[in-house]
Amino acid sequence: CTTLKSAKKYVNEWLQARTDQGLSAWTIQLEAKAMGKLYGISPDDENYFKPPKRNREDIKRSRGVRVRDKHFSKTNNDELIRFCKGTGLRRRELSELRGKDLVTREQIEAEISRLESRPAAELTPGDTKRLGMLQDTRLFEGDYFTHVRSGKGGRERLSPIIGLDSAQIIERMQNTPGEEKVWQHVHKSADIHGYRAEYATAMYKAHARPIEEIPYDRVNKGSGRKYQSEVYICRKDEAGRKLDKAAMLVCSKALGHNRISVVADNYIRGL
Repeated sequence: CTTLKSAKKYVNEWLQARTDQGLSAWTIQLEAKAMGKLYGISPDDENYFKPPKRNREDIKRSRGVRVRDKHFSKTNNDELIRFCKGTGLRRRELSELRGKDLVTREQIEAEISRLESRPAAELTPGDTKRLGMLQDTRLFEGDYFTHVRSGKGGRERLSPIIGLDSAQIIERMQNTPGEEKVWQHVHKSADIHGYRAEYATAMYKAHARPIEEIPYDRVNKGSGRKYQSEVYICRKDEAGRKLDKAAMLVCSKALGHNRISVVADNYIRGL
């Protein structure tokens, strides 16, 4: 314990060395937070390490050709790629998906009816949370969903199966025994995040309204000018680009994220 305390004075020096090694701003940010928590240094403390800014253009994942791409055959893994683009699952979610995790809208609506028919006082916090998750599916189109039992942060969700390959995806899951994995092996070089981004972009496009059709419904207290509260204006390298907040919400629910800004910063591409 004494050794740990004595090492506190070297925290910033260590983090700077990590920065100098060329590690990403995201990694440094995470490590700075971990050190701050360990030693009780708050972000507003003058001694708190100021990590480099995180910019969208610096994201390396799923951008351009990588060495790993040379070891991945798109032809041999065609069905996996189509499956990923139609479900938007993360790598771990994909590897844990089982036959029983195919859920129909009919099943969802039946469970919603059962929960809503019970007196509110009888519902446990777990019941209420589950009801909210089930009701989220009404934001989506389509009749089939993948049930993600434990996504990022342990969050449970139902994600719609979309796209031209929906029938093939549904058939694969229907033909997989309930307790068996839909994918026994997920190629380590498969660009899962890239396919997930394509799913997100397709989802956004399917629900987005033309920006000019979104009403000007608020007034800026400072300038007195009307503005569109349902329009998200991107920042940094995407500064000025406008997105439909309602479509972003649908997209974030499908992906298993809580903040719509994550969708804009990491997933929606090529608009």
